[in-house]
Amino acid sequence: NGAVSLLVPADLKVEWVIGFKAGVGFDYFENYPFWPPTAESKPRLLPEQIKLVLDGARQMHIRAVNSDGRPLPEVGFVPWTIKKPGKMADVNLSGSRLAAQSTDAQGIASFDWLPVNVTQDVAFLCQDGEDLHLPDSPRFRPGGSETELTARLLRNARVAGKVLLPNGTPARDILIQA
Repeated sequence: NGAVSLLVPADLKVEWVIGFKAGVGFDYFENYPFWPPTAESKPRLLPEQIKLVLDGARQMHIRAVNSDGRPLPEVGFVPWTIKKPGKMADVNLSGSRLAAQSTDAQGIASFDWLPVNVTQDVAFLCQDGEDLHLPDSPRFRPGGSETELTARLLRNARVAGKVLLPNGTPARDILIQA
């Protein structure tokens, strides 16, 4: 009958409750009074009942390739943010283990629950940040017909050296970015 019951800590301040199912769709409940947030709009206690409507799904494949164009197996991806019509804001899935998918032996990760209607681009993040770098996140656009996006990933490499002051002594506490 679609009913579900969850146990959560009584005083937990939850921003979103999400629900999704393969081939059916995705929805989220926003647990704040208005957007953008202010000190007064912190998440509230969850209501006793929440309604989620899974109103259609689209399938999207992410093809992970290395700099030579070869497939990368076992790479994790997750949709970053999704915004559906009628919602105040997008929902951030970047830390969700449930929404993440890993690539298969051919380098393909499949998402078969993404909402049919979105109001902004949906970018995908790579969850293997220590070993791989994703310079350009693959994204699908509202109304787009793409079913496969390519994620070109670069291997991270360690770079080491020494920072010196003009007199040749080691420099301490210097910020370095490449």
